[in-house]
Amino acid sequence: MKRKLTVILAVLLTISLTACTNPWAASENTEPEYVPHYTIGGWDDVSGNSGPVIPNIPAFSEEEYDLSDPAPSAGMVRSDLTNEWIFSTAASTRPLAVMVPNNMNSLPHYNLSKAGVLYECNVEYEITRLMPVFDDWTGLERIGNIRSARDYFVNMAMEWDPIFLHIGNIWYADEILSRPEVNNIDGNKKDKAIYRVSTERRDYDQSAYTNGYSVKNVAKDMGYSLEHTNMYTPGHFSFAPKSNPTTLTDVYGNMNASYVSLDVAYPIDTPYFTYNSDDNLYYRYEYGMPHMDGATGEQLSFANIIIQNTYREYRQDGAYLIYRMHDDTSDGYFITRGRAVHITWKKEGTYGVTRYYDDNGDEIILNQGKTMICIVQKGDSVTIQ
Repeated sequence: MKRKLTVILAVLLTISLTACTNPWAASENTEPEYVPHYTIGGWDDVSGNSGPVIPNIPAFSEEEYDLSDPAPSAGMVRSDLTNEWIFSTAASTRPLAVMVPNNMNSLPHYNLSKAGVLYECNVEYEITRLMPVFDDWTGLERIGNIRSARDYFVNMAMEWDPIFLHIGNIWYADEILSRPEVNNIDGNKKDKAIYRVSTERRDYDQSAYTNGYSVKNVAKDMGYSLEHTNMYTPGHFSFAPKSNPTTLTDVYGNMNASYVSLDVAYPIDTPYFTYNSDDNLYYRYEYGMPHMDGATGEQLSFANIIIQNTYREYRQDGAYLIYRMHDDTSDGYFITRGRAVHITWKKEGTYGVTRYYDDNGDEIILNQGKTMICIVQKGDSVTIQ
């Protein structure tokens, strides 16, 4: 009896030890087909051959698991515009791009400080227009004010697969705005998308605003998807983790950038930025004053500034402009954390994503936060010091 009990215990011990061993381990007598290990994005083997993909384990990036910047709460994901944490419902909703005037009597603007990306570009008579792109817009109560569209702003907007809001447009933008894939809302045709606050303005043209609720309802009525379409290209920008920010100090040719002025490129609003080393942000000024948000009381500020030199010419009427927004030969500057470097940019086709590269040919890595993109006439000087 004792002998039988000893044999049983030995067998059980052998089974137990076998169960605790690594199931991927090779036996002594056979060469394994592969020896997998986990890498960013899935399972691979040590030889580089593709191994089995384990279900329900999402691909991830190192930035998403930056221990210095954890998600504030469950269900949050990284914004494609800023790399900041937003709720997944906002991330899956298409961005909103809005045409905003920038002449003196359009001030103050409302909720531009909520935009993840803000574009500026000249229109006729050296006046600029702004185009904020929002990814968490459905709850905003007042956005604007709003003016007419230009076709090159549509080119900029379409990189983000947005709902594009404007009030009217110059005739030469009719063609691109009529395309079925350009989901635009014209406040002249859909007056439920806008409202007017005329008591604050010097003229009627500067009095139109919208809110997230109105845009959402009108977009649904027009049959526009509120979720990203198949035209969307995720990963528009590359971002550095908060624990290892981009400083540009190791990039050849980097220069000091505590002050950036575009007064030559934009001679009417004469904007400039000053760098604050305490929070690593660039604060925007125009018309000789801080550029303030009328909704929040904040001065507009940015973690990143991109100066994009772009070929332009006058149209046949001699007043309105056309910008060549797709190119592979133009340059500019990338500015962040008090430094600047020379860059080149490439954009293929009307809806292609604009990519920016340093002089080594590496795509620039932005810092987490908002980005200002200044479309500047090629040849205009920009002060960086």
